[in-house]
Amino acid sequence: MEMDPKEMELETKLTQLNLAVQRSEKILATGKRETIKRHLETLQSVNSSSNQCKRLVEEQKIASKTNMDEIANWNDNIESKFEEADFQIARFSDWLAENERQTKAVAQEELFKNELKLHEEKLRMQSELVNSAKSKPETQEFSSPSAKLPKLEILDLPQIPNSNARRIAEFSEKLTYCVRALETLKKLDQINGNVSMTLDKLAGIRGDLVRTDPEWESWDFSKLAEALRQWVKRNPVTTGSDLRHDENRRKLFHAKRDEQKLSGCVYCEDLNHKAVRCQKVVNPNERKQILAKKGLCFNCATKFHRASDCNSKTSCGHCNRRHHTSICEQYNNKRDDRSVQDEARDKNPSGGKKLPSNEQGRQRRLKNLVKRLERKEIYEEIKKGLYVDDVMTGDESVKEVTENERIKWHHVPTNENPADLGSRGGNVTNNVLWQHGPEWLSDQARWPPEVVPVVTSEAKEEEKASVRVMVAVNQPVAESVFDKLLGKYPLRKTLRICAWVNRFVRNCRNESNKRESGPIKSHEIEERTLWWIKRVQEETKDNPELSSAKVELNLQPNQSGILECRGRIEGDYPVYLLTNTVFTKKVVEQAHIITLHGGVPATMAEVRERYWVPRLRRLVKQIRSNCHGCARFRAQSPRRDAAAAATVRIQQEAEEEDW
Repeated sequence: MEMDPKEMELETKLTQLNLAVQRSEKILATGKRETIKRHLETLQSVNSSSNQCKRLVEEQKIASKTNMDEIANWNDNIESKFEEADFQIARFSDWLAENERQTKAVAQEELFKNELKLHEEKLRMQSELVNSAKSKPETQEFSSPSAKLPKLEILDLPQIPNSNARRIAEFSEKLTYCVRALETLKKLDQINGNVSMTLDKLAGIRGDLVRTDPEWESWDFSKLAEALRQWVKRNPVTTGSDLRHDENRRKLFHAKRDEQKLSGCVYCEDLNHKAVRCQKVVNPNERKQILAKKGLCFNCATKFHRASDCNSKTSCGHCNRRHHTSICEQYNNKRDDRSVQDEARDKNPSGGKKLPSNEQGRQRRLKNLVKRLERKEIYEEIKKGLYVDDVMTGDESVKEVTENERIKWHHVPTNENPADLGSRGGNVTNNVLWQHGPEWLSDQARWPPEVVPVVTSEAKEEEKASVRVMVAVNQPVAESVFDKLLGKYPLRKTLRICAWVNRFVRNCRNESNKRESGPIKSHEIEERTLWWIKRVQEETKDNPELSSAKVELNLQPNQSGILECRGRIEGDYPVYLLTNTVFTKKVVEQAHIITLHGGVPATMAEVRERYWVPRLRRLVKQIRSNCHGCARFRAQSPRRDAAAAATVRIQQEAEEEDW
């Protein structure tokens, strides 16, 4: 009997899939990352197209009223081949993830080696400097920069995070002087290994320096000094521009409290609204009198200058003249309509809470769709029907649209929805579904039957819990030596101590010729880090929050047994840590120090490079508020009211004279 074309296509796809599975072991043994990645993409593409052909053949068998037992047996046979392909896909994905992790570990180890070498070189130079200072008369000054060795001067070059032309010109001049001195002494080769570190100090212009030279990684200090000299030549120091920039920074960081802009309303002194929206003082003439009485500018409503000397570039929002919007004569004692619209737009019509911008836009578009349906404006446009996938059927925000009698809804499965290829990590290269859509789309007779949208299992998996109940149980647990160590020292020192202890134990068990020596290596630090993560996750495995997070965040153990958040993006998966553990707090503290006591966003970004912590923003704010360095930086010197002190002194003198 002649075989159906669809069945022939399915047999071809399955044969192609079987050949790809058989080649997997040979390709995986090569260890070439690009080859393995390309083969993984081939397996995923062939597996997806085979599954689509299988569904079409199964649909044809059902339409021809084939026996259900035969269809089940045929389906089991096909699924066994798909399972072999899925197993190989999982192996290749794990290999790529582990290879990426090892590459990063090697790079980190190289970084640690360079830092150690740099530190040893700096200590040696400092000792040479001290010895040379002792061998010379005591009257000679050795603290000046000119008395330092050129090598040490290069190591002490400052970091310049921006593109300040004046500071970069000084950097270039000092570097060129040191390079020429070392070339004369024929000692430049001894310090060429620090070119990468010196280049990292110029973060603001690093891209401009290396953009034109593809061999920049092999630079020595001579090439770096020449590239820096060419940049300074292209960007000369303008007279007064950088000085004004530094002066503005000094004014910004040393601003007095009275010179800062007043918050809240300047007329009724209410902090809950601005001066433009004040309802207690609405007459523009009364507002002008209040500004004059308080000595405030009529243009920006701040102190210590008049409107004629105001540097603000803002103008009235009604007449565009040079005065504050709240004292405009054309204001006519009415509230600004634009502010009312902004307030109404920021609120959720159903609850009053502010929603994310994407959620607001979707609800607004859906409500506009319902209104236009009632006015029969777009009925002819959607008369042919609308399509919804599995996740959309469980969304409460489309309830008003789904209940409309004019719309006929049809269900589109995920494997036939082209939109899911881009949103769920699929491959769209040379994909038939992505380029042409489902095969039944052009034939109205093959459209899916009308269904009532219901919540499916896929929708429940992506549903986010709106209410979370936490039950805390206090159990007395004996604190171990490691917990005391972690609570006493920072995370970096704790990991190094644990690495030394682990090396000591390992050396005691090995023979003398197999014992390790020298400084701690990066892989030892990484091993202790993984050990701490396993220990923390093991201690918190009975926490109710962890059980709920396993469903919401799709927590799965990796090859090391560590729980990771498996999302739609393949590759690095963040490690899950609970908020209320000491290890998590130490991780946040270390990130706060690495970012040089940066703000909340910088610290959160550093932590999320590797970990996922619930309620991280609250924890970062708590750590930042307890940071001694940040508290000293934010501290302000106390100010005493001179006028009040003078009044008290005069009253005391008057009482003494009367007495």
